[in-house]
Amino acid sequence: MPILLGLMERSIIPSSTLRIEPLGGQDAAPFRFVVIHDVIYCLNIILVLTVILTAWLAKLQRSSTWYGAASTVITSAVANMLLLGRQSGVSPSFGLCLTQAALIYSIVVLDSFYALTFILEAYVTIQVTLLAARAPSRYVTLLYHALPWTSFSGALVGIFIYGLNNDSTIQVSTTGMYCHMTSTAPGGIVAGVGIICMIGIATLEALIIMTLRRISGSWKALFRNDACIAPGSMIRVILFSIAPLLAIVVSAAQFAETTAKQNAYLEILLASSDFIVMHMQALIDERI
Repeated sequence: MPILLGLMERSIIPSSTLRIEPLGGQDAAPFRFVVIHDVIYCLNIILVLTVILTAWLAKLQRSSTWYGAASTVITSAVANMLLLGRQSGVSPSFGLCLTQAALIYSIVVLDSFYALTFILEAYVTIQVTLLAARAPSRYVTLLYHALPWTSFSGALVGIFIYGLNNDSTIQVSTTGMYCHMTSTAPGGIVAGVGIICMIGIATLEALIIMTLRRISGSWKALFRNDACIAPGSMIRVILFSIAPLLAIVVSAAQFAETTAKQNAYLEILLASSDFIVMHMQALIDERI
């Protein structure tokens, strides 16, 4: 789920391919970082599919937005591995590079909105339970999913058009792991959307915690196994807001002057965040 920025020297040749030419020449990150990057994203796909399948077969109670938020990890992994086999020596085509760059930026919007709707659905569910009100209609549930995917589609089309009109900004990163845009405009807009969603998430989480604290009577009672909301469910809600936040923090760090090797560490950290979050989800499920 990343906003990945870096600097590369552009070189588009008539056959519409990109030549990987990192600034600094010998400063390029060792290829082992590329291997680690790809392995982590492969593990992300395997782990997410395992967690989703386990929840589905065990008939564990999961909201539809939980499945949606989990599926964004797969979408992010696939997008980040589009250059697989072309990350060393073989130049990717301009079309492939533009597609990956647009996807990587847009997926941040998808991640952020799914995290927001997941927390929103949790808050609405708690309020409905406390007020003994009628559950929201299926149209509300559809809206929970329509918002992330509509926002993602709009961002994808907009960034793709921007890339076509500013083809000189399409670059392979200094690490050689992925394609991005040297212009700060797409990343800045996407980061702004992510920050707005994070503010909404933080607000809803605070409301959820204060509501549960009020009905539990004390902070200690809030975390008892017999509480009105299982502690595991509360942790699961909080976990899904960690990955988008980490993506924004790591992306902000990439605006600073960094070497290719430092960028590689940041990108591996970003790739690992999804793995850690989903691994924690699996551990929580084992204890249910």
